[in-house]
Amino acid sequence: MKPLTGSTECVCSRTHPAEWDCTEAPDDIEQNRQKDPDTGEDAANRIEILDKCQNRYLVLLILVAIGAGVCSAFISLGIKNVANDQELRFQKKASVLVRAIEATWKDYELVGSWIHEACRSKNNGVVDVQGESFDICSRQDFGELYEYVVAGGLQFQSIAYVPNVTDQYREELEMEALSYYSQFYPDMMYFGFVGLEPDPNSESGFGFRGRSQQPFYFPTHLIEPVVGNEYLVDFDMYSSARSDLVDKAVTSWEPILSNPVRANPAIPGNNYIILLHPGVKVSTQYQASSGGLSSVIATFSMLIEHAAAGERDPVSVYIWDINEEVDFFGGVHIDPQKEEGKFTYMDYADLEVITENHSMVFRQDISIEHQTWAVVVVPQKGTYEANNTFVILGGVLVLVACLCLALWFHSKMSRDKKVAEIKRAAESEKAALIVKNAQNAEKAERELNDYIAHEVRNPLTAAISACSFLSFTHKEHPTLISGEVNDELSQSVSEDISVIHSSLQFINDLLRSMLDMHKAANNQMKLEACHTAILQDVFVPVKALLWRRSNNFDLIVDCPAELVVYIDRMRLKQIVLNLASNSAKFVHKGYVRLRAAVVDEHVEISVEDSGPGISKERRSKLFSRFQESLDSLNQGTGMGLSLCKTLVDLMGGEILLDEHFDSGIEECPGTRFTVRLKIPPIQIESIDFDKIESNLVPHQDKDDGADSNTISSSQDELPLITKESVQELPDNLSVLIVDDDLILRKLLTRSLRRVAPTWSIQEAANGETALTLTDTDTFDLIFLDQYMASVEKQLLGTETAFALRAKGITSRICGLSANNLEDAFLESGANSFLLKPFNSEKEALTKDLLGLVGDLYSGIE
Repeated sequence: MKPLTGSTECVCSRTHPAEWDCTEAPDDIEQNRQKDPDTGEDAANRIEILDKCQNRYLVLLILVAIGAGVCSAFISLGIKNVANDQELRFQKKASVLVRAIEATWKDYELVGSWIHEACRSKNNGVVDVQGESFDICSRQDFGELYEYVVAGGLQFQSIAYVPNVTDQYREELEMEALSYYSQFYPDMMYFGFVGLEPDPNSESGFGFRGRSQQPFYFPTHLIEPVVGNEYLVDFDMYSSARSDLVDKAVTSWEPILSNPVRANPAIPGNNYIILLHPGVKVSTQYQASSGGLSSVIATFSMLIEHAAAGERDPVSVYIWDINEEVDFFGGVHIDPQKEEGKFTYMDYADLEVITENHSMVFRQDISIEHQTWAVVVVPQKGTYEANNTFVILGGVLVLVACLCLALWFHSKMSRDKKVAEIKRAAESEKAALIVKNAQNAEKAERELNDYIAHEVRNPLTAAISACSFLSFTHKEHPTLISGEVNDELSQSVSEDISVIHSSLQFINDLLRSMLDMHKAANNQMKLEACHTAILQDVFVPVKALLWRRSNNFDLIVDCPAELVVYIDRMRLKQIVLNLASNSAKFVHKGYVRLRAAVVDEHVEISVEDSGPGISKERRSKLFSRFQESLDSLNQGTGMGLSLCKTLVDLMGGEILLDEHFDSGIEECPGTRFTVRLKIPPIQIESIDFDKIESNLVPHQDKDDGADSNTISSSQDELPLITKESVQELPDNLSVLIVDDDLILRKLLTRSLRRVAPTWSIQEAANGETALTLTDTDTFDLIFLDQYMASVEKQLLGTETAFALRAKGITSRICGLSANNLEDAFLESGANSFLLKPFNSEKEALTKDLLGLVGDLYSGIE
């Protein structure tokens, strides 16, 4: 080694080993030597530099040794992990295939149930000598059923219906079968009922021949396809060795499966099984045993080819029946790469040999009816073998990385200033990235919430409606579930329905509030003002939505009948509904009051209750977004009051909590929220109904040009009424108009009073209110609009008609819609239907009303 002198000296001016620099020698050594010539400091520095350089090479050797060790360990563990990963992949694939086999068998079982249901208790006209009929479906119906099953893609050797036939019907059934096969299968020999009869000349002791007279038979009377299954036509299943399966199926009401049957002649893949399905013992059926069986015969090849249709890896599949003895059902080699010959079947395989001779085996025992099948899947050669190329390449890369690290460690390290600059730039970039990520996260959250709120809302609304109808149906027909009145079961079902409805309603409130909050935050919410009657359009619908039979408090409405404002009706209803719903959660006795009045020439709405009140600690953040729930069970969304404040602000009003309110009920201080709309009321007399009415042009029928308001009615309920038969309208009829639009309600009321001034007319803004009114009042005629918009899912006109009929309401019902919904209204229970806009001319309207209620006139019988 050369002496370290001049500019070639190796110096170490840093204290950390990673900062040593042995390729450059600054002049500091020489300067220090000149400053202290007598101290020997230069010699000491040279010795220190030499030691550190030697240590540096030692560190390099250690790094190389570590790299080699890590490389070896990486390759060793990698090879093992790759093998484990391949085995795990195979296990998952095989498990999927086994589940597909189970699913395919469920399809066979479903077909058996379908066949039985389609064939039982249907008269095909077969009559015995005493004149009694034998119930079974016709051959045409069975042929159509066969085509349906084939269209589903399921393969089978045959499907059949096996009725339980007593001897009195045998001759008639044989004659019917002979006539059918002679006509459609003239080349087939039909021998009548056949079976296995004692035959001393046969090795088995039985021979295939015409069935001797028996008290009863189980013949395969209906079978498809006939070609290829001629020997099974009218074969008495009870004459074979499987009569015990027939007995078990008809007495247990459970599907029964035979052991695998060897094909004759023996063809690989043609071993088959027989499924006997007795049908389902329904609650209206009182027989102790099934009156007939459906039969499905499927081969191993049919089962596997359907289950493994989507298999992509070459595997071998074996199935044994291990219920009592180990019976081989079939085996197959599956090669998806072949366009033809994808399935190669085996004649026989031993379970123990297969499981012992393969290193990678998947076995799963599955229950098929009362049998247990052992399904074994093994990969074919060259499949699922570990590929260690990447593992070895990774190990080499690790070694190369260690060598590169050593070379980097050996290179210059004098980059302190540059590293500092890079760090500063990185910190600045990191800060900017954090800000950008926060903005992106906020945007993504907003878009996700909007997407969820929109996409989940439709199915959720359908679920709420279905739950409401289920609850109503259960209350009206409590015996639908168990067949008899069971108070305990009925109460349990009612409670479960209530839990489901409450949960769905909570999710609906959360989604609606979330969507509205985002719209308001993004300035996307637009108000649509219209004439709104506070009582009929807001308070009465909200009361109908909050009313429950189990309520232990009163729902009170205090509002002038003709208080009308020009405002967004749906949003105002949403505000009142949110406030009233919150009150209903906390009130256990007393009342919830909806009040409206004119204060200082402006409309003011308040929601009062006799609940526990709101603590002073929570009042300061009462209208904050995502506040803590006010109820003890924390069931609120935390956005209701915030949303109310947002909507009121958009309307130019204000909402506040009356901190001095007292409900007047002991230990119930109560709460009152006041909404000041800051808009004056509108007088009904100031609305120009004539101008609005003139803009409503009656719709003309495109087919014949006749007046579209001509009444469509159910022929079963209305007699033919003509202008000549009835000249005057009945007096003193009670009429209910159900429509969410105040203007249209007033127009129809005005028109009716023009032609029938003695009629008593009431109004409702939705279907729920109409149902509530029919509890206390009786109406002769009810007009139902179809679409009634609301912040909540409310009943459609057709749904309201159905609910009214379900309650036993016999009033004359007339549907209203701008769309042709005549069939929908008539099917839901309505008597008639009118297209909107209705004809307001006196003579035309009188004619329409005569068609609606003419048969209610005392002079008509």
